[in-house]
Amino acid sequence: MSFGEKLLECRKRAGLSQEELGKRLLVSRQTVSQWETDQTLPTVDNLLRLRELFGISADELLGVAQTDQKVPPAPEGERVVFRHSPETLELLKKNSRSRILRRGGVMLVLGFLAGAFFGAAAAAEGSRLFTALAAGLAIAAVEFLILFREWRRVPAELERLAERSYCYRLLGDRLYVDVSRDGALVSTVLLRPESTQSCTLRGELYLLAQDGLTYALDRRLLDAAPALRARFARAGTS
Repeated sequence: MSFGEKLLECRKRAGLSQEELGKRLLVSRQTVSQWETDQTLPTVDNLLRLRELFGISADELLGVAQTDQKVPPAPEGERVVFRHSPETLELLKKNSRSRILRRGGVMLVLGFLAGAFFGAAAAAEGSRLFTALAAGLAIAAVEFLILFREWRRVPAELERLAERSYCYRLLGDRLYVDVSRDGALVSTVLLRPESTQSCTLRGELYLLAQDGLTYALDRRLLDAAPALRARFARAGTS
């Protein structure tokens, strides 16, 4: 089995699209597609991240060693298992839509101003005001449709979260999260301090953002795990 075929198999087993995998690795969907069709190979750094994400060796990914061994069990160490409840999902929905509204307000204003500026610059002297308003509204309308699509996607994303459980575990100073669905492990992610955009407390949930994705953990569970709590604190939460 080639590298591309193995990567495709691992991605589908993890329930990820090419775009979702690309976001986790900070590469484009086209790059993932080129890997899967064996047009190119990932860099060493991306290969190591793929290994950590899917829980298999680099040799197995590259087809050097073929094995039927499944993802190894989580090593010994402090761990916490978390599943979303209706209350935590509602909190995430509010948090997601609040973030969309904040970002959307800025995008709409900037888009309108940019459209107005270029519209006015391109228009004839007598019609600059009308052209500026029309161009600004056109760009704002496009951005509004994009934001509306994001708003509509939130419930579907929350449904996927409700089907999964998350096991946070420490291995030395590294924090991993094992994502399972219907009792089967689908992916293992290394939560890296250097890639953590934020770690905040919302109600009873700690929210840790990395590579465009948000991982949640109940505060009461984390309070009962001192080492995990300290690890979250180093990511930016007091």
